[in-house]
Amino acid sequence: MLILKSLVLQTLWFLIVFYGKELEALLAIFLAVLFLVFDYMIFKPKMSMKRFCSLAIFFTFYGFINDLFLTKFDIIVSDSYSFNYLLLWVVFLGYYELVFDKLRSLPLWITSIVGGTGGSLAYISASKLDAFIISDNQEYNLIAFVFLSWTIFFPLTLRIYNMKSFKNYILDKLVITSFDLTGFKRHQKEFVDYPDLTKVKSKVEFLDKTALVTGGTSGIGECVLTTLSSIGVTVDFIGRNEIKAKSIKGIRSKGKFIKLDMGAWEEIKAFTSAATHYDYVVLNAGAMPKDKVLNKSDVELQCASQLIGHFILLNRLRKNKQISPSTKIVWVSSGGMYLKKLDLENLIDPAEYDKVDTYANVKRAQVTLVEELAKSKEWKEYNNYSMHPGWVGTPGLKEALPKFYNLLEKRLRGVSEGADTIVWLLITNQKLVNGGFYFDRRRVRPYFFKSYDPSSSQRDLLMSTLREHLK
Repeated sequence: MLILKSLVLQTLWFLIVFYGKELEALLAIFLAVLFLVFDYMIFKPKMSMKRFCSLAIFFTFYGFINDLFLTKFDIIVSDSYSFNYLLLWVVFLGYYELVFDKLRSLPLWITSIVGGTGGSLAYISASKLDAFIISDNQEYNLIAFVFLSWTIFFPLTLRIYNMKSFKNYILDKLVITSFDLTGFKRHQKEFVDYPDLTKVKSKVEFLDKTALVTGGTSGIGECVLTTLSSIGVTVDFIGRNEIKAKSIKGIRSKGKFIKLDMGAWEEIKAFTSAATHYDYVVLNAGAMPKDKVLNKSDVELQCASQLIGHFILLNRLRKNKQISPSTKIVWVSSGGMYLKKLDLENLIDPAEYDKVDTYANVKRAQVTLVEELAKSKEWKEYNNYSMHPGWVGTPGLKEALPKFYNLLEKRLRGVSEGADTIVWLLITNQKLVNGGFYFDRRRVRPYFFKSYDPSSSQRDLLMSTLREHLK
């Protein structure tokens, strides 16, 4: 089928090059539509007909701009060119479903070179077949222009072709329309299992499960607690405020509140000496003190509680066999870490304390830690995942970042949207990636920029620093 389709498409290319000029414009449009219908019916691309036609329009528009520049800059003699050749761009779409399948997994630089080389050869070949005339001394300019144009067009379209929605892709890239409530509502349309957690009913499989949630007395942690409890999971939850714990409504489980400060490591050790076995662990505790506070070990409080405290808790639970390889562990990070490189020099005791910068650094360290746990000998059999909940309008956010909160108040997610991916990671039967970073039930890259990916030496130093505090 691959060879047959390639032969058909190449034959169509020759026919358009030889006879394209002679076609009436309406006939050319009719042939383009006919090709799209037959290609869609025979090869059944994994998309709607509407999207398939939209891609054809995009290809044609790009071709129009490309060829318009070539004629306007007199690289191609304008009188020798016919815009009926835009049919070639429509036919080119036919290669994507079958012929180009394996090219999609290649690195960007390779697909750029393949595109640039292929596009240049196609234009030079068409000129040799008298489809159009290259202006005097413009052959190298034609090759250079088309090569550059196709190094952009080809890898871009390879990526676009596989997207479920180009519109959603753009909205996600804008961040604000992804991390906010509108982003969640768009993403929710693609949720497969448990599309609405508020409608999940208690099942036998949940009734024998026990969970531990840190930071469970307010915000996202409280929502995770009540959601798990509503489906039958027994939930123990950790917090510092006993009054808040007693005020929580909707707890149906037999779980208990543990008054514990995650920055006070001796309290963690006391708790784990008598803890039960947990099937789910949610590491959500977090605060953003206005001023720098050090714990008894002279570690800045955000780092001490959210990073090292959680690491100590997990290691103690593992050592005491209170968690097992079947236990699902979710680290709640933040989208704020995207704009922060891992800064190990200011992780334990920052020289100049800024609560937001420190928070982002600790959250970046969490994500890096989870990636390293998945590779380590002692943790690789366990299920550690990290995630970020998007921009959630919690009291903590309002207190810590009032300007940000007031600016985006109407766009912020509620705690149920923020908690959704956490609970889903725990209860889904879908195959998850150990060490993976998740957002709105999808595994996503934790780096906007490649330079933000910590080096091997940084990763090693982070792990050795954390292990020092286990002693």
